[in-house]
Amino acid sequence: APPPAPSAGSASPEKPRPRTVSNMSTASSKASSKASIGVNFPTPPKGAWFRKTGQAPSFGRKRRYMEFHGNEIHYFQQLVNNKTSVKDRKGIICITYSTQVERNGSRVIVKTPRRSWDMIADDNETAIEWESYIKLLAAFQQPQ
Repeated sequence: APPPAPSAGSASPEKPRPRTVSNMSTASSKASSKASIGVNFPTPPKGAWFRKTGQAPSFGRKRRYMEFHGNEIHYFQQLVNNKTSVKDRKGIICITYSTQVERNGSRVIVKTPRRSWDMIADDNETAIEWESYIKLLAAFQQPQ
């Protein structure tokens, strides 16, 4: 049975809504989510700096700031006043059902059907947190 409604004279603080994929903003609707039916979904890790290889590994590693936007990772060349800007966005990694992720120490490799991203976090803790979240996010995506 649902809890009784508070009486008119009592003030009860409103509880925050649990974070779900359905109420998170996404930049793309390409991949739908099993979690869109309202399954509680953990808050994504904070944005972090990674050193990643370009599409041609011979170009070396470039430092990029990465953050989650729904089922995507956006990466940026720089932060302006500690904020990201669309004009500085260098790319997007779309996490789908077929996305795979591996970790070795602070190195995280994200593999999609079209491309792999080889990224090195500043520390192992960040790499572990990102690997876990990417795996969870991929598991909640519908196969295409």
